[in-house]
Amino acid sequence: MERVLWKLSGPASGLLREPRFYLLQQRRSCLWWVAEKDEGGGRHEALVFKEARFYRFTHFLSLDYASQAFGDKFCQLVDLGQTALLEEIAANSARNRPPLEGLKHMVIFFDDGLFEFVCQDFEFQSPFDVNEIEEPLRRRILAGSKPL
Repeated sequence: MERVLWKLSGPASGLLREPRFYLLQQRRSCLWWVAEKDEGGGRHEALVFKEARFYRFTHFLSLDYASQAFGDKFCQLVDLGQTALLEEIAANSARNRPPLEGLKHMVIFFDDGLFEFVCQDFEFQSPFDVNEIEEPLRRRILAGSKPL
C-alpha cells in the first residue's frame, strides 16, 4: 500500500538548484537541493536517508508507463510498501549479517526523473549543512596529495 511520507513545501520550479544525490558517511545518503527563501537567496535543504541499501535514478525519458503513474505524486516522497525489490534486498542482507529491520522502498519524482531508495528511515533537514557532503571529499583529496 503506497503512503505519502513527505511533500516538498513549494513547487519544484522554485528550486534554485535541482536535487542531486550524494553518499554520506555511516550508510547514509541524501538528495540535496537549494530552495528559494522568501527574503531572497537560497536555503540548503536535503532528504537524508538512513541505513541506505539501494539507490536508483531513472531519467524521465526512460520511465515506463507504470513509473509515470507517480506523476500525480510529484515532489512527494512515497513509501511503496512491500515490493519485490524490497524483499530481494532484505533477503540478501539477511544472508550476510543479522537482518536490518524496517527497510522501506521509497520513491520521489522530480522534473529530471524518479529517485528510488531502499533504506530504514529518512529525515528532512532545512537548513542542511553542506559540510556533510564536502568533508569526505576534502579528506580524500588531502589523503591523496603528497607533502612537499
